[in-house]
Amino acid sequence: MAWLLIGEALSLRLREQPDPDTLEAIAAALNAADASPALRQQLPLIVARAATPETLSLLIDKVINETDLEQRRLYQEAIETAANTQWGQRFHPELSPPLEAAWSEQWLQQDPEVLNTLALAIARIGAPDGVNLLLDTLASGGASIEEIEAARQPHVLAAVQALASVRNPDAAALLRQRMEHSQPENPVFLASGNALANIGGPAATQALLDWAQNATAETSDLARRWFSRLRDNRSIALAQARLANKQPFRSEQIRSILESSLDAVRNELRKQLP
Repeated sequence: MAWLLIGEALSLRLREQPDPDTLEAIAAALNAADASPALRQQLPLIVARAATPETLSLLIDKVINETDLEQRRLYQEAIETAANTQWGQRFHPELSPPLEAAWSEQWLQQDPEVLNTLALAIARIGAPDGVNLLLDTLASGGASIEEIEAARQPHVLAAVQALASVRNPDAAALLRQRMEHSQPENPVFLASGNALANIGGPAATQALLDWAQNATAETSDLARRWFSRLRDNRSIALAQARLANKQPFRSEQIRSILESSLDAVRNELRKQLP
């Protein structure tokens, strides 16, 4: 209980009054040879819950330079906690730049654990610049999923896995743009469309509907996969309006998939009614 109360107070102070001296003292405490196991376990999470660029930079430095594997995992978990923290009920794109800087430096080291931690945190925060960095990394790995799987480059694989965790609606415009400038078989196209489907909401759904309007029947599996994730009322309304529009779809098969996906979503919603 004492750790919990002290931790909440310290996290709040670090968030509201980012003090370099306090962060330096925390770093020194974690480096101390006589630091207790409880302190080594709890202090990274306290720092993580502050979720500021300064506290995140401290954790990034620790995860890169820590040689003890067990302690390193604690720092990895702390970075994940910071990336998932949405104080003020919003995403915090200001947390992305220190992660992006570390990614640009660390991918040369090809340490899978560090790369996975950084990539996942960038994706969870979902700032457009960070998502774009992951997509550029993905593009560097090859022109097809088969090429990426054959090369097995740790930084590319980390980007592939992380992009599935993007949920920030602010990334929707960037993802739409990357889709529009890629071919359907390209990994960037596939990752962008998948992320849009995961994000949901009006902007992401509008992007997928605009794609579907001109998509060919060869991409029907993608349409089925992405439109099965329709879930919010505004996205459902957009899909209904698109089907009611007299403008024809390039592929009647794609239109049929959208219609059946919409029916399935509405039926599921009806089951949830009291």
